[in-house]
Amino acid sequence: MRRRGYEARVESIRPGLYAVRYKLTGTPLVSIIIPTRDRWPLLQQCLRSIEEKTSYARYEIIVLDNDSTEPEALTGLNGIADKWRVYPYPGPFNFSALNNFGAAQARGEYFVFLNNDTQVVKPDWLTAMLEQAQRPEVGAVGARLHYPDGRIQHAGLILGVGGVADHAFKGLAGDAFTYFAFANVVRNVSGVTAACMLVPRRAFEEVGGFDERLQVALNDVDLCLRLRQRGYLIVCTPFALLYHHESGTRGGLHPPQDEELVRGIWGELIRQGDPYYNPNLTLSRTDWSLGD
Repeated sequence: MRRRGYEARVESIRPGLYAVRYKLTGTPLVSIIIPTRDRWPLLQQCLRSIEEKTSYARYEIIVLDNDSTEPEALTGLNGIADKWRVYPYPGPFNFSALNNFGAAQARGEYFVFLNNDTQVVKPDWLTAMLEQAQRPEVGAVGARLHYPDGRIQHAGLILGVGGVADHAFKGLAGDAFTYFAFANVVRNVSGVTAACMLVPRRAFEEVGGFDERLQVALNDVDLCLRLRQRGYLIVCTPFALLYHHESGTRGGLHPPQDEELVRGIWGELIRQGDPYYNPNLTLSRTDWSLGD
């Protein structure tokens, strides 16, 4: 670390496993961007968890209301407007366009794209992501996400698994000691989910933000691949831990047109295989078991 000019410390996670924790440079403003529609209890839970459990103090929250109609949601959004920045975003749901709009309103040097159905677990989640994102070679940082029952929902993305990409170790027990401990350590990956993704403003603007042709799904995969194409690393850290009440607002939509578009752009790269995934491992499951 000294040779490379980083201020950092090395921590022991468990016997044989270590983590490099980088010292933050200053206290940059982080803009947390949350799209939402109705389902006020989910958003309320998300916001409360950020406010009550986030140890990093310098952040703003931008809530993007995509045509909420439920009275409870409208009342709730009106109630938080004096504390956080709430913007109406009418029209058909377009995850990419929503987040691009949010980024355009943001004041921070770093953007966190966060689903409204997430819930902070570890107080240093934002610090853990920011310490990686401040490295100049890093273009995006993802979190470890668990289902509410404690099982792993996301620990990075694997290209080619289940089609275009899927979440590593999805469904395994939260305390599982995974293949090479990959779910337990900070590591480079091909992509991370935008359910909780931190991107430096400079990198986001350099690649032009999310591709608004990808309205619902795989926009995060595409963004990460464009960042990698520019030479950036994509990092997933287990020290940022949140629950993800997956698709609590919109359901499990995955339009075929989004997959077709991503295959058209990145098909050759997907066929070459994920550089962070052993080619002898399965492409039909996310548990890193041997191929069929």
